[in-house]
Amino acid sequence: MESTEKKEALMRIKAASKNELYRKLFDQYGTDYYYVVDESVKRNIPFFWKKDYEMLVAFPEEKQEEVNEGTAQFHEQLMDVVNDPSEQIVKANGIQSVLHNLENVTTSMSYAAMQTGNSEEWARKKEKLLKLFEKGIVVVKQTKETEVTKKKKVVKQVVPLKKEEVVTKKENQESVPFIIQKVIRMLEQNDVEQYFIHAYAEKLKIKFENATMITEEEVIRYILEDMKSHFNTENVFEKEVQTIALIGPTGVGKTTTLAKMAWQFHGKKKTVGFITTDHSRIGTVQQLQDNVKTIGSEVIAVRDEAAMARALTYFKEEARVDYILIDTAGKNYRTSETVEEMIETMGQVEPDYICLTLSASMKSKDMIEIITNFKDIHIDGIVFTKFDETASSGELLKIPAVSSAPIVLMTDGQDIKKNIHIATAEHLAKQMLQTS
Repeated sequence: MESTEKKEALMRIKAASKNELYRKLFDQYGTDYYYVVDESVKRNIPFFWKKDYEMLVAFPEEKQEEVNEGTAQFHEQLMDVVNDPSEQIVKANGIQSVLHNLENVTTSMSYAAMQTGNSEEWARKKEKLLKLFEKGIVVVKQTKETEVTKKKKVVKQVVPLKKEEVVTKKENQESVPFIIQKVIRMLEQNDVEQYFIHAYAEKLKIKFENATMITEEEVIRYILEDMKSHFNTENVFEKEVQTIALIGPTGVGKTTTLAKMAWQFHGKKKTVGFITTDHSRIGTVQQLQDNVKTIGSEVIAVRDEAAMARALTYFKEEARVDYILIDTAGKNYRTSETVEEMIETMGQVEPDYICLTLSASMKSKDMIEIITNFKDIHIDGIVFTKFDETASSGELLKIPAVSSAPIVLMTDGQDIKKNIHIATAEHLAKQMLQTS
């Protein structure tokens, strides 16, 4: 008893870029029938800027036979048209796509399809057909049926894959949900909240409902534009403020971020002074001094309210700096006790601008808890650090729902002169999808 199970070969292709991935695919299997089962992009840890592209391709044997038969039938139809003395030549608006693919079609036909005559006859017919299309015309063959109805039937062409295009309209339509599902998987891999994933799945379904073919870039572009509307951003370097304080939990990079901000102000020909209240970590003051000694900034460490008042007076009235940057101790701000301490400190300092600093690698539930605990402190802006230390940033999409404070800065490395960016909605949206 013969098995009725469909035969299907699988092939995994790997490359260092998307272009190389498709080039390998088409160089090796360009004339075969296949479909893409899965396509993924992985980042090389710790080299996050390097990516590995991988594609899993299936080759159904039964379908390949159908394509070969269809190609042979198409060849016969084309040759009938070329040889028909009653052919009519008419202008066609849609000829561009035919001209684009005709050479690939005629050169990739199977050996069996070419056996309608000898090689010289085949070459002559092919050359004649190509000349007709090169003149920007299409061949239309009339039948008895069309003479009665006064309608013309254009001989339809089944075009095999031309690089990144799909074989037929039916297969194009089938590719639409595949592309959408691929982008949805990308959102899931970046830890985007399920609520947003379901919402985007519905939006994409409606947006591309009648599309015959779409690209991954089109879908991503649509999501990026929608995501941008979720983020409120602000340029802190353009604010008319003098004292800026960074608060946040331990280990999010407040001290390094302040040094990066100082270098940005230095680039604008502004002077900066530092005050730190962080005595919990050994070397905090030395770290600041090492990072900003080149730009001539002073660092003052304070332990109590009186020392804070003296430091503020010094920078404002004696040193007369343009900006005073205040570093605070990092603690576990999930407890009410530490939150109360920070509220008291901010009451003593009375900064013009308070930035809550959070790491992009934190879980959204932890971020939300900290933001909620700081409800009694007026947060003017949010800084997200360490984008270089996380492979997924999708959870940040939830933050605008729990805080009206704009996102002002993003950091992604240890270089204090370069790895800081003014937050923009577009940059944040791209981080959600890890796109360049």
